[in-house]
Amino acid sequence: MVAFLMVMVASCAAFYAPMGARGCAFAQLSMEQKGIVTVYSKSTCPHCVAAKELLTSKYGLDVVEVNVLGPETDAVLQQMRTFSGGCNTVPQVFFNSKHLGGNDDVQSLDASGALDAEVEIVKNTAAMMMPNWFHPWY
Repeated sequence: MVAFLMVMVASCAAFYAPMGARGCAFAQLSMEQKGIVTVYSKSTCPHCVAAKELLTSKYGLDVVEVNVLGPETDAVLQQMRTFSGGCNTVPQVFFNSKHLGGNDDVQSLDASGALDAEVEIVKNTAAMMMPNWFHPWY
């Protein structure tokens, strides 16, 4: 099982490496996280920093960050709007194909304790991703 995971991680890292040039930082998933956490963000946004900090520090999640100000800004923003049901602000946080919302939504889920269940789901449920897709399912 460990050998299989190592091959899959190596394959995924090679497969997604070109995305770095397109504004997507692909995090190598840990063995404890099967699913994908996607955060559409920009580096100058304090709300983006807060959401990513919560997910990485408190919950230990690996995050795929999609920079909306990268070389393909229009396409990335359109993709974010499509996946989020029309939301036009950052951050937008997804656990696999489930849209959790922005920073306020994620912080509220954390405060109420509901984020714990979502974290367990994303840690235990693998997501399928296709070539050059920032987000699974679409």
